[in-house]
Amino acid sequence: MKLILAFLLFVIFGDAVFTEANINRKRLNREIETRFQLSEFDLRKTELSATAHGDTENGIFWNIESKNETVGFVYTGRVFSCCKNGCTAGQPSAPGEMAEFFDYFILFDKTKSVTSVVVYNYEATHGQEITAKGWLKQFAGYNGSRNLVVGKNIDSISGATISVNAITDDIARKTALLKSQN
Repeated sequence: MKLILAFLLFVIFGDAVFTEANINRKRLNREIETRFQLSEFDLRKTELSATAHGDTENGIFWNIESKNETVGFVYTGRVFSCCKNGCTAGQPSAPGEMAEFFDYFILFDKTKSVTSVVVYNYEATHGQEITAKGWLKQFAGYNGSRNLVVGKNIDSISGATISVNAITDDIARKTALLKSQN
C-alpha cells in the first residue's frame, strides 16, 4: 500500500517540476538513457550563481545524477523566434510578445561539453528543418572554446535563417553559462 501511495504521489507531484518549461520528459529520459547508458538516474535542478541567473529565464539547468554522482547536465528551455507577423529587423521576438517558439534540450557530459541537442516542440511556421537529428549533430562536442558561426562552422538552412541563428546563439550562451559555474 505504501508503494502504491508513493507511486501516486510521484505521478501527481513528480512531473510538476517538468511543466515549467513544457519538457517532453519521455523524450528527455530516453535521450539520457541512450547517451549516458543509464537505466536509473535522477534530475536535480542546478542552482546558478546570482549574476548568471538572468540568462535562464526561459529554461532550467539540471544535474543528471546516478548513484549519488553527477554524470552530466541538461538544459531544458524555450527559444523565441520570429513573430507570427514577421520580425522587426530580422530579430527574434522578445518573451511576452506574440511570438513563435521552440522547446529543446541540450545534454552535456561531466566536462560540460555538448553531447546532443534535441528540439522536441517546434511551434513556428517556418524553419522546422532545425529539428533534424543530422543537422543537430553538428553541436555534439561543442565546449565553448570556439565561436559558433552560422555559414562557417554551423550549416545554414535556407528558409530557416532565424531559427538556425536563434538556436545556435542559445546553445553558445547556455554552454558558456554552464561552464562559468563551479
